[in-house]
Order: sequence, then C-alpha cells, then structure tokens
Amino acid sequence: MNRMTKPKSVATILVIINVIVFFMQSFADLNLTIFALIPSLVAQGYIFQLFTYMFLHGSFIHIFINMYILLIFGTAVEQTWGSKKFLRYYLITGIGAGICIFIMNYFVFSDLRMIPTIGASGAIFGLLLAFGVLFPNNVILLFFIIPIKAKYMIILYGMFEIYSLYTRGGTSGISHVGHLGGLLFGILYFAFIDKRSRKASRAIRTKIKNTVSKQASANRIKKEDHIKLNIILNKLEQYGKDSLPDGDYQIVNYYNIMKDSPHEIDCSVSDFNNSDPYCLKCETYTECILRKINSLLQD
Repeated sequence: MNRMTKPKSVATILVIINVIVFFMQSFADLNLTIFALIPSLVAQGYIFQLFTYMFLHGSFIHIFINMYILLIFGTAVEQTWGSKKFLRYYLITGIGAGICIFIMNYFVFSDLRMIPTIGASGAIFGLLLAFGVLFPNNVILLFFIIPIKAKYMIILYGMFEIYSLYTRGGTSGISHVGHLGGLLFGILYFAFIDKRSRKASRAIRTKIKNTVSKQASANRIKKEDHIKLNIILNKLEQYGKDSLPDGDYQIVNYYNIMKDSPHEIDCSVSDFNNSDPYCLKCETYTECILRKINSLLQD
C-alpha cells in the first residue's frame, strides 16, 4: 500500500461519523434519544451523554452547517496541530460544552432538566476559537458575504451568544449555553493546557525563519509553503520516506489537493535543486518541490 494514502483526516472521519449517525436517526428510524444530553439523566449517572450528544443532529440544515464548519475550519486547525492534538481539543471543547449545558440547564434553567440537547455546535465553536487564535488575521466571509478577520469574527460570535443567552435565557431552541461553553473551554485550553505548546511553536517558527532567511526574497507570498515542503524534502533526502510522521504525509496530501499547478513545468524531476538560485526564482518552485517529494515517496 502506498503510504501516501494511509493517513486519514480526523476532521473528515468526524464528519463521516456524524453523517452516519444522522442517517440512522432519519432514515433507519432508530430512536437515539438516550444518547442526547438530558440533564436529569446525567445527574442519575448517564455521564456518557456528555460525549454522545455531540454526534446527534435535529435536521439537515443543523448537521450541514456544523459539518461544513468542521470540514473547512477543522481541516486548517488539524493541519497546523496534527491529528491527535486536534481530536483532543475537539473532544475537550465538545464535552466541556456538554458540562456547561448540564450545569446551566439543571441548576439555573431547572425547567429544562428533561429537555434533550443535541449537536456538535459546542465543539464547532471551540474550533472557530482555535482558528481565530491560530490564524487571527485571515479574512473570511461572514454569512458568505461580509469580509472580516478571524479574530474579530470570534469576538462578534461570542458577544452575540452572550446577548442571546441574556435576553432569551433557556427559552431559545438554540443552545447558546453550549456555544458559549465551547468557547469557554477553548479559552481554558489555550490558557492552560496549550501553554507549553505555544512556547515550543514560537521557538520552532523562529528557527525556521532563520533557516530560510536566504530564500525569503525569492517568493514572499509562498514562503510558508516553501518552508513546510523544504523540511519534508530534506527529511526524505537524508533519512528516506520511512522517517516521515503521519503529519508530514497529511501536509503533502493537502498540497497535492490544493496546489494544483497552473503552469507547465519544462524541467525534469532530476533537474530540480531546492538550493539552486535559478530554481528559487522560478515561478513553478512550489510545484517543482512538491513533484520532487512525490517522486521520492513513490520510489
């Protein structure tokens, strides 16, 4: 088996699981209410509901929006963090949102003790926070229309959820408590659990910038792409393809999908040299280094 096809995106797997469960709810006519988050049952020992409620959805539009955000923003976060860290964060924010729902709906909005809550929205809001922290200045389209930086989008969403919870309390059909719970546990994660990782990441970024400073003027727009691919190519040339972790395979798969070349490459694979001044100035540099990596992985 070609190892290029081995790594699986956790974000994609989560989407598939959610879709399968939704199919079971909708078309297989299975009653999965026991897996929803019902505060009174959680208080009686049904702790598993704090986890299982994340995989149930009430309608097509409900699951479509959640899975769309999971796939788009979750993939970017997973590519940055790696699959294990991404999954850990997703579960922490999702279960954390469930804990907030249980506390608020059991002790504050006591008339909601027997009302089930379902959906991955708590974890999704956690992912939106992670994207805003990791890519604060990336511009996205709010409601597919309004351009806004990710960091401001998170602030806007948070303010809206606080306002909605304050004005509507527990009467809304949307779990604003769950949304805020996902944001809260995301903040706690970055403030405490991820503290060491952020320090390490800053050190790694500094080292990488120093290493590639000679190439910075060649193509500033694609510098980040070149850094990632050069590191992978150097590993392949020095230690072989068995030295690559799954995270590197995911990066290569990502660029194979997203970086299709619009240019025609005239040089052969053997002609490419990632330190050659001529190659560094070439407009197909990214495509050439990716082609070189693919050829080494297929040997």
